[in-house]
Amino acid sequence: DIDPRSGVMGRAPRQPTSTGAPLNNPPIQPLTQGLNRHYYSMAISYRKNELEQKMLLNVHKREWTAGLKLEDWDKHNAGIQQSLQSFRDLSVQYEKLITSGKDADEVANVGKLNAKAHLEMEVANLMNSGIDQLLGCMLDAVVF
Repeated sequence: DIDPRSGVMGRAPRQPTSTGAPLNNPPIQPLTQGLNRHYYSMAISYRKNELEQKMLLNVHKREWTAGLKLEDWDKHNAGIQQSLQSFRDLSVQYEKLITSGKDADEVANVGKLNAKAHLEMEVANLMNSGIDQLLGCMLDAVVF
């Protein structure tokens, strides 16, 4: 509520919109020590030269040897087992979609899991991880 007496006292009527800042004036001691005297503006945009841009682009860049590092065999095997379980679940879902006859009806499938696309993605991921692991093992055997 806005106090109706505030207009009579010569103050502009206002209603507090946040609880973060006090409505009363600060004490005199902080004012004498510099409160409200200096204002700082922070630069929102900052131009970087070409060398700085290249440096920032390389911050999270993978090394060329990152693709040669082998994944732990137990972790890789667990990932394969998880992918095979996912294959089974997605193939069952895709079979249900085909037998229901809704595979061609795009409107009926809006918002639902696209089992075919996920199955293709899982197969590609499993093949990539298997090939990476196999090539890494072969390189390690030849080099070391």
